[in-house]
This record gives sequence, C-alpha cells and structure tokens, in this order.
Amino acid sequence: GYAITVHRSQCMTYNKLVVDLTGINWKPGMFYTILSRTRKLSDIIILAYDRKSFKVVVTG
Repeated sequence: GYAITVHRSQCMTYNKLVVDLTGINWKPGMFYTILSRTRKLSDIIILAYDRKSFKVVVTG
C-alpha cells in the first residue's frame, strides 16, 4: 500500500484515490484539497464519511 497526507498531495493529480477520514482533525480547505486531486469526483472513494464532521465556510 501507499499513503500520503492531504498536505503532501497538494499540487499533485491522481487517477484514483481512497480517502480515509477516520480521526482527521480538519482545517479549512483540506476537504477541497482532497476533492481537487482527481479529474473526476467519481475517481474518489471516501471511507468513514460523517456529514456532521463538516462545516461550510463562506467568505467574501
């Protein structure tokens, strides 16, 4: 297997991703970084998703 952090994945593009959200301490923008690492959202598998763990931050 191969694993990296969200921070390490910045500026990279992957064909497929499996994202394990277990125990992540979210910072603003981290989920966007995950979603923007592939060309299609259908290429991302998200494990341990809990909708209550996310907040929307609106600026501007």
